[in-house]
Amino acid sequence: MRKNIFIFTSIGAKPDPYINIICNCVDKFGVDIIEDFHLLKVLELNEFNNPDLLGELGVLRNNILIQLRKLSQCSYLDWDRDSNDFKTEARGIVIDQSHQDLYGSVLNKIRRNEIKTDHIVSDDLANWLERRINNSSYEFITDLTLVDKIDFLKISMVLLSRDSSIYYFKVHRRFSHDEGDLIHNLMVDNKKLLCDHINLTPKGYQINKLEKSISVDLLKAKWTKRIKNGEDLISVLEEIDIELESSRSFSGDEKILVVQWLTNLRRFNKKNDKNLMTNSDLEKKVAEIQVSVIKFLGSF
Repeated sequence: MRKNIFIFTSIGAKPDPYINIICNCVDKFGVDIIEDFHLLKVLELNEFNNPDLLGELGVLRNNILIQLRKLSQCSYLDWDRDSNDFKTEARGIVIDQSHQDLYGSVLNKIRRNEIKTDHIVSDDLANWLERRINNSSYEFITDLTLVDKIDFLKISMVLLSRDSSIYYFKVHRRFSHDEGDLIHNLMVDNKKLLCDHINLTPKGYQINKLEKSISVDLLKAKWTKRIKNGEDLISVLEEIDIELESSRSFSGDEKILVVQWLTNLRRFNKKNDKNLMTNSDLEKKVAEIQVSVIKFLGSF
């Protein structure tokens, strides 16, 4: 089945992280299987009056094309974080032939089919996703590597409940903020040694170890209490986010843990009538979900 790749974006116009995502998708699925790439940005309704914000996706799309052209020629444009733009002069770098060919293939693909861009109203995010899933004749694949934690959780709750594929590009070392962060320097002999494009769908998701910094027992207690009180999961999400924001930011693996929790609880909530269950039954069921999720994600 042909695939549409939806990449949710963050602040900034540096193209390198998006090039990794796009190239990995082409390498994984094949250039001819992918119909289109889409860059998406979630905005509040009042932000649609800001022409600078609305123009960011076009700038990012152009930067991806510029950097890919350089990479296909074994050169690289460094990024100036202060000006949020390329430095003036490209420099020559070493790229193995297979990745040089990959960059060239991706460049030709997006020259033929220009990367699409779209802005989504934050309050309409769930409906927007549902419409795309219901009306698409292609497989709907979403990458959430670069979105903030609120959008990560909201998007994942919708897509995982519909068994849509979600990916998260993870680099297993400190960023060097240069060509060292690009995919050709993260793989040896075409094997992913320093990066993974993790599939968050239940059948595809694998991870060796999660950080202990978020207490699973605490999350279980908070969610169980609010489910007993009949609160919806968006309210639960908002409260947990406030608590986590006050202590520390999410790591990538912690995002995944919270998403899996919410998804399992959401499915359980849909399939069971809480009024027919005692509190002890519900507590036991949520504890069972906890155990299954921990086994699924791997050893702590």
